[in-house]
Amino acid sequence: MNLRQLRIFVEVCKHKSFTAASKALYMTQPAISHVIHDLENEVGTALFERTPKNIILTSAGSLLMEKAKHLLSVFDDLEKDIAKFDELSPLRIGSCITVAHLFLIELIDSMKKEFPDIMLPVTIASASAILEKLENNEIDIAFIEGAFPQEKFNSIPLSSYQIIPVCAPAYIASASITIEELISKPLLLREKGSAIRDVFDSTLLLHNIEIQPLWTSVNSNVLMKAAMQGMGIALLPENIIAEKVKQGALKKLIVKDLELRNVNYLIFNKYKQLTKPMQSLILKAEALCGNN
Repeated sequence: MNLRQLRIFVEVCKHKSFTAASKALYMTQPAISHVIHDLENEVGTALFERTPKNIILTSAGSLLMEKAKHLLSVFDDLEKDIAKFDELSPLRIGSCITVAHLFLIELIDSMKKEFPDIMLPVTIASASAILEKLENNEIDIAFIEGAFPQEKFNSIPLSSYQIIPVCAPAYIASASITIEELISKPLLLREKGSAIRDVFDSTLLLHNIEIQPLWTSVNSNVLMKAAMQGMGIALLPENIIAEKVKQGALKKLIVKDLELRNVNYLIFNKYKQLTKPMQSLILKAEALCGNN
């Protein structure tokens, strides 16, 4: 005896007709008859009395109908509760600082509109710290930039951005400089372990260059303000400095043979079962980023 058999049996009871039940269930009448026949064989007694005009429940059939209705109601409630459980369970989100600056607030706001009762705890840290939390199952889904161990995680590329050297307008006369000129100036850089710093250090390593920055900070806005005050050259994501460049508060520098670019990813553990909220979050993130 299974739920499919019971649903068909209850539908036959409701319509008091095999033919009417078959139409309601979009099944053939012989298929309905076959299911009821198998069910009667399993319970070991007739469930209906067949007359030329209609069918009538036997005493055993009446008992089974009441029990089946209750059982199906309990099962349907269970399905709804389980589905709702996913929407009530916290969805733990991790993000590196740069990606959080890009679209995280809009994403969380959109999620709360679709799932008003869900808890969305957010951790914002360096890419390396976020990767560690994801690997330790302290978060469910993460937004990071740059390199990561692809064998451990499923990933979806969301967007990419350039990392631009910027300084105060009067800090350097020419907007076009060499790598040697760049590293000769005080550098205002993100901390080691951040994707922005890693891509810069890796590029310099290819030129056999090591640096000692004047400033190191986890806060891109602090570095941007320091650059605006003429304290050195900051290397920051283009979207962060774009408005200040437009206002004339910062100058973009073009460095010969140096192009720095990072990719933003959404990642999660390969064993992770995607709940409905997680699936929605992925679609919303892709839409916000436009897969650029």
